[in-house]
Amino acid sequence: TDEELALPENYPKQWVVDCKSVGTGEKALIYLGRYLYRGVIREKDIVACPRRREWG
Repeated sequence: TDEELALPENYPKQWVVDCKSVGTGEKALIYLGRYLYRGVIREKDIVACPRRREWG
């Protein structure tokens, strides 16, 4: 609902944005691609978890 998305009354009316070019972002995309591909937790760590629990 719209009430859930309401901004607080004291939010800033003006914003200061400082943007600088640091390149194409290719290295960041390569890093994120590797990180997201393998996942946050390695599969062997999940299998070796001593406190097994069903998720879902």
